[in-house]
Amino acid sequence: MSRYEAAVAEAVRQFGPEAAETLAMRHQLAHWTGESGRSEDAVELFARLLADRERLQGPHHADSELARHQLAHWYGRAGHFQEAVNRYEIMRRVAVQQGRPETALSLMCEVGYWQRQAGDTAAALRTFAEMLRSAQRELGLEHKLTGIARQRYAELAGDLPFGNEGGHDGLQNLISAAAEVEASGDFRRAARLYGQIAAQCERLYGHASSQTLSALVGQAKAAVNAGDHAEAAEHFDAVLACMASQGRGPGTREYDILRGQREELARNAAPSPSASGSGPERCWGRRCRPPPGPRAAFWRADRKPRTPPVSPSSSTRRMTTRRPRSPRSSGRR
Repeated sequence: MSRYEAAVAEAVRQFGPEAAETLAMRHQLAHWTGESGRSEDAVELFARLLADRERLQGPHHADSELARHQLAHWYGRAGHFQEAVNRYEIMRRVAVQQGRPETALSLMCEVGYWQRQAGDTAAALRTFAEMLRSAQRELGLEHKLTGIARQRYAELAGDLPFGNEGGHDGLQNLISAAAEVEASGDFRRAARLYGQIAAQCERLYGHASSQTLSALVGQAKAAVNAGDHAEAAEHFDAVLACMASQGRGPGTREYDILRGQREELARNAAPSPSASGSGPERCWGRRCRPPPGPRAAFWRADRKPRTPPVSPSSSTRRMTTRRPRSPRSSGRR
């Protein structure tokens, strides 16, 4: 580091403390200070550099943006993960306001990366799911950032089960993540997420809670949309058991509707002795599944029946049957 410190001193002597050459040498000093293992010192150096660049060059100058990006990066490298997330999120919002979608998506990738480093897997999954949908919509299916978003989402979704989402606040992140995954058309992973949510709701609020029932409904519906009829029928059993424990068992309108749908799913999942490879159904092993077609009808938890709705949460109101939509390393330096 002594060479870079000497180079900065020489630039100050030759060009002055506010010259572009001096600022560029200070950037190199800050970067290599961090790379040498002194992350906290890098944060301090980049904070000073950013203040001087904004004063001398303006907040929107490319050099100011680079220093701002590096400051957030070294906050993360120093272990201040939430500070890095907050700073990248602010930069992302500014890029959106300025109409720079590629920059905004690159910064979203940074947000997700540092959320994951912080152990907030659900928030990171939600971020990458949103990034993937935005990239597909704004940049197209073949764009490089779309591919990065798809890869990050797949990597993170493959890390299930999650780790550090205990408590009520973490549960809300899981619920939001499940809704994002479901909206992306990844119904099998959505079903797994809703199953985790149901287990956590049961621990936090009890087996007969409306929160547990809402998650079980989401799990069953995601399985229906995935075409996993046998699995969906099992999830329906859990929904019906939860409703019965709430005093909304056989004889109530919602229970009877769901029980009928459960029986239909079980019939669809059962092997058909007349099915063959040349018929309207195809068999995999011992299980025959109907060909793709309209998804099964599903009683909506957000409708207003005579008895109270299943869940008051806004996330449940988003759990409607959806058709799958067509199908960035963070911007590591």
